[in-house]
Amino acid sequence: MPRIYTKTGDDGTTGLLYGGRVSKADLIPEACGTLDEAVAVLARVGHEGKVLAGGRLEPKRHRQPEGLAVAPDLTLLISDEAAGAKATITGYASRR
Repeated sequence: MPRIYTKTGDDGTTGLLYGGRVSKADLIPEACGTLDEAVAVLARVGHEGKVLAGGRLEPKRHRQPEGLAVAPDLTLLISDEAAGAKATITGYASRR
């Protein structure tokens, strides 16, 4: 694997999208990482907490998923970063 040199070193912080820096141990990067992992694997869970069904997102459709939201009508919205293309938000209607 080739080595990458930034010439700035690693001071243990990470930059935020809207400016500023925080420690890599801060709750903000932790929450972002947790959200990324949650978006990558979705599951349907019953009222008792039992997993009823699950699966991974289709990589061709969601190249770089970054956010999850549920609309008032229960439509699941998944946002994807551009990853070299146009950023998108895909909606999946509820199957109630």
